[in-house]
Amino acid sequence: MRYFKKYLTTITSIRLSRFLKYWIPYIYLVLRYYFEVRLNRNLDMQIKHLTMILGDDIYWVKTEKIKYTLAKSPAKILKINKPWWKYTLAMDKIKKPWLVYDGEWDSKNLLEREKIFQVITDKHESSKRNKVIKIIHNSIHTIFVLKEDYKKSEQYKVMKKNIDNAVSMNNDYNCNTINDIEEYFEKLIEAFFSMKINGFLTQKELGGDNNDEIPIFIGRNGELCQSGGGQHRIRFAEILNIRYVPVNIRGFHHEFIKKLCKIYNLPPHKSVEKWIKNNSDFRGSVIN
Repeated sequence: MRYFKKYLTTITSIRLSRFLKYWIPYIYLVLRYYFEVRLNRNLDMQIKHLTMILGDDIYWVKTEKIKYTLAKSPAKILKINKPWWKYTLAMDKIKKPWLVYDGEWDSKNLLEREKIFQVITDKHESSKRNKVIKIIHNSIHTIFVLKEDYKKSEQYKVMKKNIDNAVSMNNDYNCNTINDIEEYFEKLIEAFFSMKINGFLTQKELGGDNNDEIPIFIGRNGELCQSGGGQHRIRFAEILNIRYVPVNIRGFHHEFIKKLCKIYNLPPHKSVEKWIKNNSDFRGSVIN
């Protein structure tokens, strides 16, 4: 019942306006999975309908065990087209209410995460399939490993070029002028030295949101795969030899949960929780 109490906690903590708009489909998803487990329905069906149980929990994982990066998120690879309410059920924190992804999103989408002490060249697979990762990786290497001026980094040059050419940028860093870029890199350097002095703090400890930790997906063989945010942070941790980093688990491969259910002889949500609890690569969780 602890699994379902977590849903109740989430529902009662959201703003009333959003609750009134989304509570019916949200509760429907929870009850559907609950009755499939209680009625001992087909295991594949239970796994398919397993909704987000890990929400804004923060898990501490060995940095060295996050060996892969996803070129694209599973949803983009599989071209998932869910009804609008399944996207917006996230309320204020949970960005996607489903947890399980099937298909080949992992086997065809994994990029081995290069060590920060080496440069990614155009020959590397990650350079061919995700230019952003290459730019961020090499820029962190330039600034914090080689200890050169940030204006020599690839990221600075790309951002400056886009502004000089009036190119519309993916405005993740809110940089619209050269001064904005310089302020961004000064804050990046400040964040690195803050981590060096204080260790790896969670986003909530830094005044942010629980749901903004390094996002990871679990592949069919249990691979820990980073996707999206936290590209700078995880490289800082590697340079500073920080053993554990905080993550949000965004999803699992269907086949991996199926393996866990057969190993533990438990329903999907309990199998996932037991795997995390027994996994020596996890230090524990911070549940808020």
